[in-house]
Amino acid sequence: MGVKQAALFWESQVKTLEKEVEQLRSTVFLLEEQSQAAEAREEMEEWKERVRNMGEDMTILRLEVMEWEDKEMARRKREKAEEEMSRKAAEEIRMKSLNSREKLREHFYEVGHI
Repeated sequence: MGVKQAALFWESQVKTLEKEVEQLRSTVFLLEEQSQAAEAREEMEEWKERVRNMGEDMTILRLEVMEWEDKEMARRKREKAEEEMSRKAAEEIRMKSLNSREKLREHFYEVGHI
């Protein structure tokens, strides 16, 4: 009977240890999940920071584009004004030339060369 009792005792101890091993497996599984969750949170924070940086970069780019557009608009206005001034100057020269021709024509008519 002593051997049988010893066998039952050790069998009971083995079952207890098997239960503890199963609990430890569950604990390890939960810890692994928590670790993965922590890593996922860290990665998510890194991505949030990247997105914030991208947002800042986009804001800077938008400002640079707006500045370029303003400069481009000013350049176009300046070119248009220069073209208008040039056109007006050419028109004025043409009118002076016409006036000079007309005056010459009048002069020659008065003098009788025409």
